[in-house]
Amino acid sequence: MPLIHAYERLGQGIDILATSPGPIKERLLKAFLQALAEMPDEALPLEARGRWRQVWQRVTAVQGRPEEGRLVASIRALTEDEATVVAEHIVTIHAIVQLTVPARGRRRMAAAQHPSRS
Repeated sequence: MPLIHAYERLGQGIDILATSPGPIKERLLKAFLQALAEMPDEALPLEARGRWRQVWQRVTAVQGRPEEGRLVASIRALTEDEATVVAEHIVTIHAIVQLTVPARGRRRMAAAQHPSRS
């Protein structure tokens, strides 16, 4: 996965965290299911990989029942404060990636996401 796709997925995840209704754990789960779960740490710059691995460990730490899986069980087991910290890490990772993605790629993505602004 190229870096620009990681940037896009992180942006989608942050959008879900910021704009979806519901408690933080519900928004965090939705962000992972819709945008973040398939993002490998190799897609990130070296400076962000360790933090992403910490996030991934937090959201997959609990062995879930077969019908729910690790992600659901782990996020459900987080406290509100722990879920907030995970969300903050996602925002920080996005900021690190944003510094790495060339400005031209960010503008192209923004234009594709918001055609009326171009």
